[in-house]
Amino acid sequence: MDVQVKLMLKECEARIQKHEGYKNAKIYLLNDRKSEAYSIEQIAEAVCAATGVPFEKARAKDRSRQLVTTRQLICLYARGYTPLSFKEISEYVGLTDHTSSIHCIQKAMDHIKANDQTVKDACNKINQLLKINHDRPPTTRTPDGDSGTSQGLTEGLQ
Repeated sequence: MDVQVKLMLKECEARIQKHEGYKNAKIYLLNDRKSEAYSIEQIAEAVCAATGVPFEKARAKDRSRQLVTTRQLICLYARGYTPLSFKEISEYVGLTDHTSSIHCIQKAMDHIKANDQTVKDACNKINQLLKINHDRPPTTRTPDGDSGTSQGLTEGLQ
C-alpha cells in the first residue's frame, strides 16, 4: 500500500477515535478480504453447523432465540464476507425485506458487544469452520456503499 494512503488512513482513524464510543476504532479496507470471499451457502452451512440448527429451520418464521440468532449470524457473516446486498441476503435467509437483514446484523453486533457468550462461542466455531485466521469481525458495508467495521466486537473471542 502506498505510504501516502497509509498516512491518510492513520489520520482518519485519529479523527474517528476522537469521538465518544470510537476510542479503539480501526479502519480496514474492503480489499483486505478479497482472498476470504465465501459463498452465502458456505456461510449458512458454517453458521448452521456452529449453532446446531438445520438451515430449513433457520429460514422458518419461528422466533425462538436459537433460530433468530442463527439468522442474525448468517446475515452478519454474509454481509461481511460476500458482495451481496441486504436485499439478496434477506431473500436467501427468508426475511421479508432488506431492512430485516440490516436489523439482524445490528442485533448480532449488539449481542457481541454485550458479551453474549452463546453468540461469541458460535462466532468462534464459525471462524474455525470457515478457516478465518484473524481476530477481526466481518467488515460491514452500509446501505449507501460505504464501508466500516464492527471493530472490537469479535476480537479476542477465546
